[in-house]
Amino acid sequence: DHITWGPSPVVAENERVESHTEQHDGRRITTRLTPEGTLRSVEGFDRSSHSWHPLEFPIKSPDDLRAARYLYAHTRYRLNPEGVERARARLREVGERGVVMTGVGISPLMELIQHQIGPVNTYLFMADFPAEMDELIALMHEDRLRYLRALLGACPYDYIVSVENTSTTLLSPAVFERYCWRHLADYGRLIAEAGKSHVLHMCGKLKALLPRIDDLPAVAIEAYTRPPVGDTTLAD
Repeated sequence: DHITWGPSPVVAENERVESHTEQHDGRRITTRLTPEGTLRSVEGFDRSSHSWHPLEFPIKSPDDLRAARYLYAHTRYRLNPEGVERARARLREVGERGVVMTGVGISPLMELIQHQIGPVNTYLFMADFPAEMDELIALMHEDRLRYLRALLGACPYDYIVSVENTSTTLLSPAVFERYCWRHLADYGRLIAEAGKSHVLHMCGKLKALLPRIDDLPAVAIEAYTRPPVGDTTLAD
């Protein structure tokens, strides 16, 4: 079946963070003002993949780790009735021609690696500031759970996707086990309890992770990558 995406009916609110975004000449600059500092990120639009990619990560120092707590500890979510109707309209538009999915977001470690700190500094920070990183990751996980509970409150979609971009080029099986697996398992259990189907988006090198991925409460891997870019075949 053709796979397409639907808009989220959830609205985020955070009274402790002031956000500003500027976009021009293929650059998107986001500034977030928190009570403990300002976080600035820059993204560039890549035409070949039709997506935004980080050029400057917002978390660059231990001070930024403290500021980043406000992004996750104080965000609250609610269903927007207009958003629910847009989601239903998307389902009617697609009908029987395909499968419509929406995302729960990214689990904490993969969010830090891809969008907040970067792959190199995430591991350096985990070594140098373990307590601060563990605190931030715990806050991020609770934030995703709040989002998911709001989404499942009246979500018209049957398929909820964890958009991970998981790959052993970015994490080891041990790191996946310690962080990502337990977070994804929590999301999957909530999704199943709501009578929905949990789908995993994992598009990198996955072969070494397959046994533990198989144990997750999910119904499918969407967009796994076969060789030569990935290392996982359909037979695997």
